[in-house]
Amino acid sequence: RDGGAAASSDAARSSAASSRAAAPAVPAVPPLGPADFKPRRHLGRGRFGEVLLTTHVASGGTFAMKVLHKKLLYNSKLRERARNERMINGQLGAHPFVVKMRYAFVTPKCLCLVLELAPCGELFQLITNHDSGSFTGKTFGRKFPEQAARFYVAESLLALEFLHGNDVLYRDLKPENVLINADGHVTISDFGLSKPGVHDPLKGARSMCGTPEYLAPEILRGTHEHGLAADWWTTGCLLYELLGGQPPWYTSPSKDRDRKKLFERITTAPLKMPRGVKPRLSKDGEHLLRGLLHKDNAVRLGTDLGAAALKTHKFFAMVDFDALLAKQVEPPFSPRTLVSGDDVGADEAVAWDDIQPEASATVHKMDIPDHRFNEIFAKFEYRSKA
Repeated sequence: RDGGAAASSDAARSSAASSRAAAPAVPAVPPLGPADFKPRRHLGRGRFGEVLLTTHVASGGTFAMKVLHKKLLYNSKLRERARNERMINGQLGAHPFVVKMRYAFVTPKCLCLVLELAPCGELFQLITNHDSGSFTGKTFGRKFPEQAARFYVAESLLALEFLHGNDVLYRDLKPENVLINADGHVTISDFGLSKPGVHDPLKGARSMCGTPEYLAPEILRGTHEHGLAADWWTTGCLLYELLGGQPPWYTSPSKDRDRKKLFERITTAPLKMPRGVKPRLSKDGEHLLRGLLHKDNAVRLGTDLGAAALKTHKFFAMVDFDALLAKQVEPPFSPRTLVSGDDVGADEAVAWDDIQPEASATVHKMDIPDHRFNEIFAKFEYRSKA
């Protein structure tokens, strides 16, 4: 019996092996590259790269492509931020107020992140480019009415709640990173300064990074140690700037380069409420600003209970956050499309070889050889499943 069983088992293994051998080979998917995307025109530039309107050749879809120039990622900290940005974009699930990455790939000179396009520009562009809505016909300059500011900060708050729930410290909430979709709702973008793996409100990060006017006091002090509470500080800065037209401890353009003075104000100067708010800033609004912009992060609003502490504040009492998350609340403004894939006439003659660092960019000597750089980003490619 044993011999027969062994023979039967051998036959079964042989049959399975034959089946596997006969199965057709699955063709390898070629890596993504420049041939898959057609850059069309520049949308913006940053310190380490640029953003271009691009078309995915196979699908015809229009996207925003963020390009990071390899030669500008000359040290380990900058490369870590690029890896973190790709990892965070790739690992986050879908959220209505967080930008979605569709593709990522490398070229001999660049790292490329292909993101869903927010066609109505940045938050501050909205106030002078709206067609209709609750505030039609009124002019506010760079200042938002409290009702409108509440809406955009509430949606940004839900985005931060989602990021914190995924242990991501955002660190760069500001009007330039709050983009507006065609439906008038926000999209939080740019994870270049974000740090994964942070779940504590007071610790988990030590890099001194961020937009100078929005830096939390704890980032400027001592060891620079900070945690998720730094994002509640920037939430306060965002609300303040929407209401008052400039950040809380803003210095005049002629003094912009006096960073020491700016940082001294952030860490020591008392908070003054934004001026010229019409109608007058509510007491609930003032109370919220003081809670979020508390210089002691241990007692700052949001440190103990996270987003829940903000959502239950009286300033947001009239906000139905469930309806807001479902996009069932009408935005204060109906935005005007600023970037359209259909506007072929606005395209530039952009070739991949033309995508280079700006002439004014400071290029340092790379601290590792090219082959090591390529090893670090060997798994950078990404394709969205949806």
